Amino acid sequence: MSNDQIQPSEAQSKKKEVSEWMRYAKEDYDLVQHLYRGDYYPKPLEIICYHCEQATEKVVKALIVDLGKQGGLPQRHDIEFLLSQIKNILIKDRGISVTEEMREWAEKMSDFAVNVRYPNEMHIDEHKTKWAVEKTEFFFRWASDALTKESD
Repeated sequence: MSNDQIQPSEAQSKKKEVSEWMRYAKEDYDLVQHLYRGDYYPKPLEIICYHCEQATEKVVKALIVDLGKQGGLPQRHDIEFLLSQIKNILIKDRGISVTEEMREWAEKMSDFAVNVRYPNEMHIDEHKTKWAVEKTEFFFRWASDALTKESD
């Protein structure tokens, strides 16, 4: 890029990165909805749960970018850890809580990132899949709400 071209502002760059994380999350979320609500038989439960984890992880990462967490975006795939990185910032800057229950859900959701990739590592049934879909929907709404709140 030549010196005479205008560099995007830091705020514009951050907004674009948040938007990209949310777009990626929405693609995973849309795939979950398509597979879970579709006429597949048998339903690909492991794939659904894996993409639930992916969508949830990506919305949390969008929040981390939006909040400008010092040290940048952790290269981790542990949703509970990612939530712990922004818990205090969210409460202080946006008045939004990360509850202990949410952290427990995040810990369980993170299991779907790896364990479902290996046969016999994790038994996935319709009940667990429904739970994963519901929690993904919760985290998606929660993160979307947090992203729309202004910093004080």
